[in-house]
Amino acid sequence: MVVRHDLNVEAIGKMAELPPDLSPLQLGTRGEFDGLGFNIVGRVRLVYDEGSWNEWCAVFGDGRYGWVAEAQGIFMVSFENPAPATLSQSDLATVGRTIEIGGKPYHVCDRKETTCLASEGELPFAATPGRKATSIDLNAGNCAFASIELSEGGGRLFVGRYAHFDELKFDNLRPVPGWSEDQSEPTHHATTALNCPKCGAPVSLRAVGFTMCATCGSCGSLLDTATPDLTLIREVEQRQPLKPRIPLGARGFLFGVNYEVIGFQQVKDEESGWFEYLLFNPWQGFVWLVNYGGHWTFVRRLFETPTVSEGVFTKVAHANYKGESYRMFAASQVQTTYVLGEFYWKVALGMKANVSDFVCPPRILSREAYPNLAEQTWSQGEYIESSVIQQAFNLQTPLLKPSGVYLNQPNPYRERARQLKWVVPLLLLALLLIQLFTVGHAAHKEVLNAAYLYHAYSTNPVAVTEPFTIEGGNQAVDFTLEAPVDNNWLEVGVDLVSADSEQTVASFEQGIEYYHGYDDGAWSEGGRRQHRLVPGVPPGKYRLVLDASADPAVGEMPFTLSVVRDVPIWSNFWIGLGLLLVYPLYVWVSAYRFEYARWSDSDFSPYGTSSSDDDDD
Repeated sequence: MVVRHDLNVEAIGKMAELPPDLSPLQLGTRGEFDGLGFNIVGRVRLVYDEGSWNEWCAVFGDGRYGWVAEAQGIFMVSFENPAPATLSQSDLATVGRTIEIGGKPYHVCDRKETTCLASEGELPFAATPGRKATSIDLNAGNCAFASIELSEGGGRLFVGRYAHFDELKFDNLRPVPGWSEDQSEPTHHATTALNCPKCGAPVSLRAVGFTMCATCGSCGSLLDTATPDLTLIREVEQRQPLKPRIPLGARGFLFGVNYEVIGFQQVKDEESGWFEYLLFNPWQGFVWLVNYGGHWTFVRRLFETPTVSEGVFTKVAHANYKGESYRMFAASQVQTTYVLGEFYWKVALGMKANVSDFVCPPRILSREAYPNLAEQTWSQGEYIESSVIQQAFNLQTPLLKPSGVYLNQPNPYRERARQLKWVVPLLLLALLLIQLFTVGHAAHKEVLNAAYLYHAYSTNPVAVTEPFTIEGGNQAVDFTLEAPVDNNWLEVGVDLVSADSEQTVASFEQGIEYYHGYDDGAWSEGGRRQHRLVPGVPPGKYRLVLDASADPAVGEMPFTLSVVRDVPIWSNFWIGLGLLLVYPLYVWVSAYRFEYARWSDSDFSPYGTSSSDDDDD
């Protein structure tokens, strides 16, 4: 191994052999970053208590040395910058502390003590095995990334940003056994087998070089896989083994990427438990599938840190990410209660984390902070139907059907309710305009106005009106009865008879009454005018046959009856309005009930309900 100092070369001796891994990068890999080509010329493998990662040294097209960090399938491209003279250890000690770099605020998100495991290729400094340093990671908006390294040689600052694998346009990649199409024998389950130091059983690693911890399938011991030889972390006495519904080693395509299940764990909080599947792809890194009560969420780690703020009118926190607002759903401490397979950190039974969940269905943001680690991570999940999981991994046993409403489960009525929010007012306006048009064009013409006198002792109380004509088509006709009733009543039987055929077209009785008095105040009821609307009267010549009766105390009473043709009917409008609102009301009520059920398990419910309320019951 030699180290370059500009044009001078210094020999520093032999280096330790790098442990094997499944990284697709290698010396000679080419790529592109922000339009600038680069060529990978060296690598440093760094480890810390909870994991490890690769730092790939690259020469860029403008002659600069830069670094492509590869950690957990996440890539960070950075260049060395002059370290701020005012930077102090106290500024970097606290996760979440804001530090200004180049006039831009960065937030401390991780701090760890690192050791150089090994290195290879051409490097701009001496990366000797066992070299100690403190690494502080910082991030800002728009995927901006910074890293500060503190060692005996002083402080060094690297500034850049996060990048996706596909974005870097890599070329001349290393074939990955069991994954690359150009392998002579592309085995479906490529593994690296080592022996358990506890029981001697073979332990197969599916993501060698990436995973830091694995469980022995025979004795259940947790093993440290960060070094070439497996080291026993601790003997574990787990309860009755759990059988993952997606078996370890199964591969499936999700969102266009072929993932392999390499790890499985059970996590619990004070209320309930759920299962988490760790998925791996050599090029895209690690993702999670979270299963709770038959509900599935596809989870990726975020490059950027969402902004968290309290609501304007409430103290409920909201997280904002890429223009979307997420409402806090839960904040609790969780712990790992069962592990199986391998993981990219040194997982442990009883390992605790403080988790805050923010929801904007079908997405969820989760913030994890570890009490024993100076680290805070964010991830984003998206709800995925169980049928998609079933098909992707070609599972023969059907997955459990979802039960209840999950925190980020899409509301099946929400989109319809959102559409109806705009459609219904337009339909209501159209219905109102039609009604107003009908009212405006109605003839509303009086065709009869006759006055009669009721006699209590008349031998022939029946009266027949003069003939009158109703023109046009079928229409509504209004009959208005008026009489000077006063603490009494009058009732008139009305027959609408065709003057040509002598057939009765409509027949009804119309009563009229009016009462008033004083009893702890003046009161009255009824009235001296009543209307009766008869719809669908055909055109023609008619007369009315009237048969009046009255209160026994009434000897005689005058009354008038008027007939108005082509009267608009508002009842049709109200019926149409009711029918029009049936489906929207069903959708809106269903959407509300769905959201109410979702938030009933939250301590931050906008409906004033929470899981604690249910416990009190």
